[in-house]
Amino acid sequence: MSASRNLRFLAGLLCAISLLRPGPARAEGPARLCLVQAAAIPGLDPAELNPALAVEARKSGVPLVVIQAQARLGCSPGDAALVVDFQAPVLLLSGETLVLDLRDVDRADRAQDLARRVVLALAPGSPPTLGIERPAVATSGPQRTVRPAGLSGYLLAGGRYAREAGMNVGGVDLEGGVSWLNERLTLGLAAGWQPGLAIPGSPVPATVQSVGLAVALRGGWEFRPVLLRLGVLAGLDLRRLAVEPPTRLSASSWWMTAPTLAGEAEVLFRVGNWLVGVAATVRGFGAWTDARWDGSTFYSGPRIAGGVALRVGGILPGRRP
Repeated sequence: MSASRNLRFLAGLLCAISLLRPGPARAEGPARLCLVQAAAIPGLDPAELNPALAVEARKSGVPLVVIQAQARLGCSPGDAALVVDFQAPVLLLSGETLVLDLRDVDRADRAQDLARRVVLALAPGSPPTLGIERPAVATSGPQRTVRPAGLSGYLLAGGRYAREAGMNVGGVDLEGGVSWLNERLTLGLAAGWQPGLAIPGSPVPATVQSVGLAVALRGGWEFRPVLLRLGVLAGLDLRRLAVEPPTRLSASSWWMTAPTLAGEAEVLFRVGNWLVGVAATVRGFGAWTDARWDGSTFYSGPRIAGGVALRVGGILPGRRP
């Protein structure tokens, strides 16, 4: 009888131990990352970032599912979100906002560096850090307002050469405006000045100089760090004619105007915040009134002019590419 009670006690004890022992660990699902491309950042476009995330996830053994979204609101609740914006990539993870500083990372290494730190932060059991080499900076306050789609200002200055009305002419230009999409689209106001030149073939000594104003719209394609752009400029050309006949003690001068429409093909090099561009230009002029002196025409305004332009400038306010 005593042996039977001992057996029953031992069986009960083993049953209790089996109930208290934890069962097999439940397999965790893959980490989910919502990728939001809020701005075009060189080195961090989806074509480079997505493969880098896949490589780092495979190296770290972290199952990862990447979901593309147009905006933060498009991400599912509970998913980690990586927002690539104009200031810096931001990782929203476990209620924290982590800013990933990539200013010291070369453009060619940005995607892999960012992917490595994001995968490290998403690894099961890892604290929300982004790597030992460049730890993330946690921010509790609101983020700074981001200019939409890389909106910035620009300023260009340069010189130009053209062949018009049988004359070789040169001038200087100044242009400023706003740009979007990393200078792939710009809208600006251009002003130009051409110094006085002697008019060849004139029966009396005469010179012509001009001042131009135009609205410039350019758009194109980016092949980093080079942009190929096409532009249209519409404006007004003002020309000052001066005649100095030997029979008079003073010169006579007057102004003539004509509307202009120009097209150009430009190659623009972007080095940091600096811009260097070379453009081939064709400009057409509206009807001029021929300039006459003593019954003779001494100047006929050009109808079309072709030339080249060289421009140097920068992005305002300065920003890192």
